[in-house]
Amino acid sequence: MNKDKNETTSLSNTQKVLTSLVAGGCAGAAAKTTIAPFDRAKINFQVRPDKFSYSLCFKFIRDTYRNEGFISLYRGNSANLARVIPAAAIYFTAHEQWKRLLATDKYDKTPGRRFIAGSLAGLTASTITYPLDLARARMAQHNHASEASKPEALKTCNQMKELAQISNDQPAQIISNIIATTSREIQPCLPRKDALRQQIKRGKRVCDEEAEPKTLGDFTLPDAYSITLCGMHFAKDINDGTERILFITTSENLKWLQEAKFWIMDGTFKTVPTLFRQLYSIHAPADGNVNFRIVPLVYALMSNKSEELYQRLFQELNELADENELELKPDFVLTDFEKGSINAVKLEYPSAQSKGCHFHLGQSVYRQVQDAGLTTKYGTDQNFSLLIRDMPALAFLSPLEISDAFDELKVILPSDAEPIIQWFKNNYVHGRHRRWETLIARAHVGIFTMIKQIQKEQNEVEMKIEQSMRGERAPKKCKEDEIREARIQNVIADRGNRATIDFLRGIAHNLSL
Repeated sequence: MNKDKNETTSLSNTQKVLTSLVAGGCAGAAAKTTIAPFDRAKINFQVRPDKFSYSLCFKFIRDTYRNEGFISLYRGNSANLARVIPAAAIYFTAHEQWKRLLATDKYDKTPGRRFIAGSLAGLTASTITYPLDLARARMAQHNHASEASKPEALKTCNQMKELAQISNDQPAQIISNIIATTSREIQPCLPRKDALRQQIKRGKRVCDEEAEPKTLGDFTLPDAYSITLCGMHFAKDINDGTERILFITTSENLKWLQEAKFWIMDGTFKTVPTLFRQLYSIHAPADGNVNFRIVPLVYALMSNKSEELYQRLFQELNELADENELELKPDFVLTDFEKGSINAVKLEYPSAQSKGCHFHLGQSVYRQVQDAGLTTKYGTDQNFSLLIRDMPALAFLSPLEISDAFDELKVILPSDAEPIIQWFKNNYVHGRHRRWETLIARAHVGIFTMIKQIQKEQNEVEMKIEQSMRGERAPKKCKEDEIREARIQNVIADRGNRATIDFLRGIAHNLSL
């Protein structure tokens, strides 16, 4: 009977020990993890000359979270837990066992016994966990040895955030470029790459955050948005009470525009702020050597796309050129097929030859395919797809050949393409030769965000011009485009040996809508 009772007591004591170990370890881990951000703030004030205050403490925690991410608040906490969990578990268990051995619960007044139990528990825990404490101290010594690198690491992080505000590069590219110029001693002190990406994204968001106007009447152009990132005069707000143009260029850009023999004009509607109708741009070659690059030199946010507003835009452009003692007289102007812009170009630049853009022609033809309900057939019937592409291929003929070629083409086009034929006849049968041009495409944004984006684009333009002037080669076209253009040139060179329909078919093989 006594034996069974002793076995029961022994089992009960084992349960108490295990329960105490688990409870003590969990309590220690929870407590240390909860106060870890404040512990980090405490260390910061211990090693820096800043005077402690609760407001600065919370500011340090907030700034650490914003700049380095949530996880950074617990940096080094795992090393602390490696010591705290066993120490708390052993201390709590030892305290319970020493209280039992000293029979502190059997007497009413046992302050001395309780004191001894607590002291012995602390001694027990310290003795057992001393190796862990020694390891933590050595790790801390190693970490403090790199304190001299922290200011440089912080400076590197700030460089990334500053670059994010003036560059269009993706966060990964910014990180890669900056780290490549950072010494090996500094690199280990930088935050993790995911934290750096968050810093850069926040920097871009802060850069773009402005109170967007609700109506055009509410919009005023702040001084910060009327200059480039280099401080040059940049933007002009034209407001006649009913329509609005936000005119964006520089005097240097106008000099390149004066020297350019051809301009490329284009409007985008999907990417423009809702208060404006379109973002119109004028591209031209800059640096007139063989290594020239075609860059955007003028931007205009326009509230309408009427012929009158296009004419007003070009008049303002000419007036600004006059103010800078420049004269704008392009030989060729490539436009989309917007009639308002074409007519305005003819009025303001009568000596320039106006030409349509093949890129926009192809887009327009494909929209007609969609409107006629022929999208599926175009995507599955190879012969039908090729015949439809024969229509934009007409643009590669001389102007005198187009009408007769179109009549030949109508005969072989299927009957369900009649709506497209009629539309093409009404709009483009007198089209002329033009070139490919692709411009930037961006998501819908606010006015201030759009202007900031254009400021960044202008910064890129200035960089590209400098690269061209110092002799750097322009980026090569992709191999696929080079091969396709070479095939088109071969077909054009063989025009004299091909019937008109065969010529169109040869060109169409190299086009896409």
